[in-house]
Amino acid sequence: MREEAVVNDKILIVDDMKVNRDILVNILKDEYEIMEAENGMEAWKIIIKERKSLAAVLLDLVMPEVDGFQVIENMKQNNLMETIPVLAISGENLEDSEKRCLELGVADFISKPFHGLVVKKRVQNIVNYYRYRKRLEEKVENQMLTLRKQYKVLQIQADKLQKKNDEIVTIVGNVAEYRSLESGNHIRRVKQYTRILGEYVKDNYPQYG
Repeated sequence: MREEAVVNDKILIVDDMKVNRDILVNILKDEYEIMEAENGMEAWKIIIKERKSLAAVLLDLVMPEVDGFQVIENMKQNNLMETIPVLAISGENLEDSEKRCLELGVADFISKPFHGLVVKKRVQNIVNYYRYRKRLEEKVENQMLTLRKQYKVLQIQADKLQKKNDEIVTIVGNVAEYRSLESGNHIRRVKQYTRILGEYVKDNYPQYG
């Protein structure tokens, strides 16, 4: 019995031959919700509509009018290849088109005639990999947001501390100014010495804040 559907569990099968789609549907129907398209134009409309719920696209490369390569080009131009894995399907010798597919970002290849277990495992591996990567990216992004917030708080505290340190240096310098009968240059030197002393205390005795 098929388990309850989860997020991103839809598979789009694109092939101009119904018999090929039927075979793939029978292989994958127990694991995923299946959608079908018989040409590239229909496939592209479904991809746009279902882009947030698609787990993968099984895409025939050789189709009339709009072929699989054009669909991949469209996905690449719209930044969909990073979130929706494409498994290229072809009955031809894949050596002729494998390089182009890899350059476009195709995740894996499925060759005809279909072997049920091989197709199922390839799809599972790719879908699970993309899901794991998405969760990892979301976790990293959440951690980055937390770090940015913490850094902002620390920056505010550092600014306040610097302001207080400047006030202390000024106060101590003014005290020296009022008590000294020497020139203004001496007063400025006292302020500089005071700052140096304060920085030394800050670096070596951080417990005093």
